[in-house]
Amino acid sequence: MWFLSAAVLSLSTPVIDTPPRLALRTAVTSLLPTAGAPVFVRDELLAAVEALEELEYSPSTTEFHQAGVTGEWCVAALTEPEHPSALDAFQARVADVNLLGVRQRVSSVGSMELQAEFQLRDGDGDISGRLEVDGALSLTPMVDSFDLRTSDRRLSLPRVPTTMEVPSLMQLLHARLPAEFRAEEGVRLGMQTTYMDEVLRISRCTTGKLRGECAIAVRISMDAES
Repeated sequence: MWFLSAAVLSLSTPVIDTPPRLALRTAVTSLLPTAGAPVFVRDELLAAVEALEELEYSPSTTEFHQAGVTGEWCVAALTEPEHPSALDAFQARVADVNLLGVRQRVSSVGSMELQAEFQLRDGDGDISGRLEVDGALSLTPMVDSFDLRTSDRRLSLPRVPTTMEVPSLMQLLHARLPAEFRAEEGVRLGMQTTYMDEVLRISRCTTGKLRGECAIAVRISMDAES
């Protein structure tokens, strides 16, 4: 795990912004949902994200990266996970599972808590549930990257569904969640921050079959306890 030093660079440090960056960030944020489930990164949003990443406006020091990712975030967009076929992709999109929101909480000592709220349409009435994943972040030789290892997963449901088995529910949830939720427990998942400012963070997975997958997070709060 990491530990912030007293010399952490403040995110409030004045930065000279250029019109192209602000215009590109606006292009991205205008295509993101203001609340609720994240959207998939495709079409106009994909083009805007890639243009913003090309600016290489990302952490230049380890301390800035630590300070920048610490806090609470709402995941607003992500790469759609790969499906075995177009039919499987369609069925995942229209299934009776509605994702309500995804949040990340990163503490100053490098722990990460992930939470996904969802609703399942069931024969005996709708079920509201929550999937939580705990993880630990560690630094890498690259100043804009960190490694994530998940350690615990919790699925909270008020009752057992009658129209869907839990493994099927998990499969449908994973089809709408970012790479951090789908990483194998205890296995290193490399994450690179390709863009970060006081509001927006874009990251991409750098390892294994999830390599290249993108997630866009919008800051909720900079506060995160140790």
